[in-house]
Amino acid sequence: MNFNLDYTTSTGGSITLSINASAVATCPEDSACASTVSGGSNVFLSATNGSLSFCRWEGDCTGGQSLCAFTMDQDKSVNAIFAAIDADCP
Repeated sequence: MNFNLDYTTSTGGSITLSINASAVATCPEDSACASTVSGGSNVFLSATNGSLSFCRWEGDCTGGQSLCAFTMDQDKSVNAIFAAIDADCP
């Protein structure tokens, strides 16, 4: 069974998607991206900040670590939040 993964970078930065340890896609700055992932796959999302500071994940990933990992067992939606280096996180 396949599931949908939606991942966005609504405030800058980018996300690299890896499935079962192989990089498969990069979601560029200020974009909404989507992938179809096989159930049971190990998914890794890595937030890359460029000139911004990574703040946190929202949705099916949470926390302030730039790497988020999970097993695909249902449709998932993730948003990476970034802020300017000298700014407070929104």
